[in-house]
Amino acid sequence: QKKCLGKMGEVASEGRTVLFVSHNMAAVRALCSKGMVLGNGRIEYVGDIDATIYRYVQKIKIMKGVELIDRKDRKGSKWLTFSKISIFDKFDNEIKQVTSGQDIRIRFYYKSSKWVKSASVNIAFNVRNEIGYIITNLNSFDSGDAVQEIGNDGFFQCEWEKFNLKSGSYDCNLFCSVNGDIVDWIQSAFSIHVEDGDYYNSGRIIGKEQGDILVPHRWSSHV
Repeated sequence: QKKCLGKMGEVASEGRTVLFVSHNMAAVRALCSKGMVLGNGRIEYVGDIDATIYRYVQKIKIMKGVELIDRKDRKGSKWLTFSKISIFDKFDNEIKQVTSGQDIRIRFYYKSSKWVKSASVNIAFNVRNEIGYIITNLNSFDSGDAVQEIGNDGFFQCEWEKFNLKSGSYDCNLFCSVNGDIVDWIQSAFSIHVEDGDYYNSGRIIGKEQGDILVPHRWSSHV
């Protein structure tokens, strides 16, 4: 992807026209001078890139106002579809806002027309900051948790210990495949709202001035 973006930037600087389609607003802003917002195959807006990104972000906010079960802009075979996403603390209390350093559990509730035992499930969500830059991707393949059982309804759970993002609202896409079949794929499926906390148990609240991510680390002196 890095090579591809570099080549497109090079070609564009030579005066040739490049059509770049992406949900990554940081890459769009870096590469493009004009933009176009599409919806259901139709052009909704054309203008300079900053105005286009603003329109796109507003469109995402409207989409998130629709209950997940009612979203029509999903892709996949849809015999399994996600109906709700909820976040819980380590005591199983549902929470609307996460504090940096908190242990959380994200539950992805689904409905399925099939019952599948020992399925190879890749459930994934990426986390994007306020300008659309992908910070991380969490998925069951990379964590070694791909073998899952699927019922007619239930939920997959992702445990994120010592939540390490700083304050802000993070946009998340959601993807799921079962035995290689993409069953549900939703852009901007949910948000994670975060407040700064005492991540290092040092009595200090760490702000966003130095970036989005908190990293566990220690310092020592050796003489």
